[in-house]
Amino acid sequence: MFSLRSAALVSILLLTAKHSFAQDWSSSDLKCKNVSDTILRHFIDARYVRPDAGVATRLLDVFTYTDSSGRQVTVMSFNHSSYDPDGFQTGRFSGGLLGFATFTHVDNGWQLQIFQPAIGAYGAFFQSPKPQPVQIGEGQYGFWINHENGGPGGPFWQDTYLIAETGGFFREILAAYGTGRTIGFEGKSSWTHTSYVVSGEKRTFRRIVIDCKGHFVAPDPERLPSELDHRVKAGQQGEFTIRHVFAYAGKKGYIEQLPARVTIRVKR
Repeated sequence: MFSLRSAALVSILLLTAKHSFAQDWSSSDLKCKNVSDTILRHFIDARYVRPDAGVATRLLDVFTYTDSSGRQVTVMSFNHSSYDPDGFQTGRFSGGLLGFATFTHVDNGWQLQIFQPAIGAYGAFFQSPKPQPVQIGEGQYGFWINHENGGPGGPFWQDTYLIAETGGFFREILAAYGTGRTIGFEGKSSWTHTSYVVSGEKRTFRRIVIDCKGHFVAPDPERLPSELDHRVKAGQQGEFTIRHVFAYAGKKGYIEQLPARVTIRVKR
């Protein structure tokens, strides 16, 4: 079992805080730094390095909660990308590689439970979006990833993913595509989304609802959500909502309960 100090030292090899960069271990501009053993409790302006050649690792977030058994759990998320000595993180279509590390508080120390440096690549400019915690069931948390990308000037499409621990490791358990889109140069169709977990269900994985709401102009050169196909005609424009409901299906993760519920209000 790792002590709190041991956990912090292990973390040094895994994470870097924002604006810290890793590169060739022999380089003179990279130094290893010891940190306080209170890092799992406070994590304020800490700096870490990872000595892998050509890799920069940045801390995204630290989230602490109490699970159904009453244990305190700390989840660290971090981003791997190619090393850039100037820190520009360029590359519109190159996302960041997202990883997680989980510690549980046992007796007087912290025990490393899970370390997954590579779960998936999301985002743009070598930066993974910051995972957003959400309680998805009894003592169970997941993390939303809102991935956004597109050509220069837009429109930018948004996809939504949910990552959670199942069976002792993290995996993507929900994927919803086209949940948002910016206006872009044409100034035509655009929409956003909101998501929530159905409350009151005594399940480890409750149902999840994603509502998409926005404005449409048909036809749209960047295409409309598939749920609007054959429902709107060329020359029409107006408002729409699409409700997606997802239910957990074990190893398959969350599966959408079709058909989605669509409402359309044509203005002209």
